[in-house]
Amino acid sequence: MKPDGRAKRTTVLSTKVTPVEKKQFRVLAAMENLSMGGKLQRLIEDYVDGDSGIGVRAHYPVLAARIDRHGHPAEIPDAFGALHSWLQQREITVVGYPIILFPDAPFPGEEGPIHFSCLFPVAQDVEGDGTVRVGLLPAGEVLSILHRGPRETLPKAYGKIARAARENGFELMQPGRHVLLTAPYRAGREDALTEIQVPFRRTAAV
Repeated sequence: MKPDGRAKRTTVLSTKVTPVEKKQFRVLAAMENLSMGGKLQRLIEDYVDGDSGIGVRAHYPVLAARIDRHGHPAEIPDAFGALHSWLQQREITVVGYPIILFPDAPFPGEEGPIHFSCLFPVAQDVEGDGTVRVGLLPAGEVLSILHRGPRETLPKAYGKIARAARENGFELMQPGRHVLLTAPYRAGREDALTEIQVPFRRTAAV
């Protein structure tokens, strides 16, 4: 088992692999093999395209500390800050990239309050408290796309995943998941690179 939840395989949905998709899979391969090493960071910094191709990824379980909130997406960075402080106080090692779960839908909305969970993959299984809990995120398959750009441009990538799901006979499920590969989840961050992951089930042969 890879405790930080990195994917064990990536499959391209389209038969023609574009240069953008090749760059995507170089980044994903680095995630699988290099964790948070310097080579991966250089690949991420070099990834300048708006959206990658869409792939199917299968994940191992991941042990993670999480904090659950109900509020506006703009509050997500503060929730990560609170979680990081909790981990630092207990000297718990973070072993992967920050993750956001959206339990109510495959994709989050920007209007009004939403439920969200902020997570860090961790090395130690420890007792939580009333604010933070530690547990295992289950394995499963997701549709995956890499998105370069600020939070407010994410709906374009959501639309691509929804279209790919329709074309391949998939039903999108929740919780949707964002893996933050660079900047925090803030508005206006043009350099942000986010992997969007949406669980699905196969409903029909296409």
